Amino acid sequence: MSGASHNRLRRWDHGHWADWVVPAVVASLWALLLAAAGDSGIATRRGLVFVGGPVLLLSGLHARITGYLHARSRAQLLVLPIPPASHFRAARARHLRGLAETLALGSVAVLAGLVPTVGWSDAAPLVLDWAALAVIAALFEPMIPAASAALGRRFEEGSWTDEMQRRAGGGWTLPETSVHLYAPAAGIGLAAASAMPLQIAFDLSADGRAVPGGLWAVGLAAVAVAGLAWLVSPRIYGLGVFEAVPFVAEATRTLAGPPIPEPTPAAIAHLKDPVLRLLVLGFWRETPAPTLRLLGIAGATVLVGASSAPGPAHVAVWLATVLLWLVPATVLSRSRPLRARMLSTLPLPPAQRDGSHPRALMMLWAPVLLGTAVVLLRLAIALGRTSP
Repeated sequence: MSGASHNRLRRWDHGHWADWVVPAVVASLWALLLAAAGDSGIATRRGLVFVGGPVLLLSGLHARITGYLHARSRAQLLVLPIPPASHFRAARARHLRGLAETLALGSVAVLAGLVPTVGWSDAAPLVLDWAALAVIAALFEPMIPAASAALGRRFEEGSWTDEMQRRAGGGWTLPETSVHLYAPAAGIGLAAASAMPLQIAFDLSADGRAVPGGLWAVGLAAVAVAGLAWLVSPRIYGLGVFEAVPFVAEATRTLAGPPIPEPTPAAIAHLKDPVLRLLVLGFWRETPAPTLRLLGIAGATVLVGASSAPGPAHVAVWLATVLLWLVPATVLSRSRPLRARMLSTLPLPPAQRDGSHPRALMMLWAPVLLGTAVVLLRLAIALGRTSP
């Protein structure tokens, strides 16, 4: 494809600006755990780095790699005579942006959680542990959608691959899409296992012990294998993309179920103002797990308020829960012109005919403003105690 055609294809695969929110929440919790482990032994901190890194990478993986097989644009463009390598490059642009954001958030979490509590000299080996995982995982990740495409095809009935698909799917999803249930976790797990030799070598060196030469060799070999996976993943992806994407699209529609809305919660149904009820109900239905998000803000506010010495990690957790609560409201903000056209002919006040409602905005921001007051008050008290 020409450069201009490739750029047009990439515009179909633009990511959402909030793809980084979930990794930000996980990174803030990771930083809080690392900061809390400052008085614990080095083994505890190493365990938190070893476990927290894969969890962070897995938390944003779907948003990063969705363009390869799951994005609606992929199914729409698949009927055109576009080579698989071009599809892969277009999706990889979004993948690399999300990967850079996730790795940056992880690096900030490790530094913010460790350096203020244990100092740079003790934190440096753990930073290297995270860096080893980050490099190997970044090289391995394109193989996850590539393997999913190659194994997400329909194989000959009765073959071992067909039998494996049916057993893995468990009967509640299409056999061809069962690979998507396991490939993300398997890919990140493989990256974590491959990074272990280098991490052990860094830890032994930090402890002042001799590092076997074979350990360095295995670690470097793991990096080489990950680099090879990065190079061959476009070719493996091309083996099955044209067959795998239709099965993914069909399974997504099947799992979504019929377009029947959930019952209106009683608290929202009792709102007398119809425009306010429309906005609150729209936010409630468009937001995944809204009750959990609201409880997250409340829990983070209590955490900061009850902490004897709130630090940057505590504030980061609170800010992450605020983002989780506020970001879904952008969907309603973008649909405001549509509501304005619908409400413009109704006998409503001018402030509501434009598709908005002041009380809805107050209800959205109320938990955030209350939490802000608690956090600022608690930080002011903590600063007053430390000042001479």
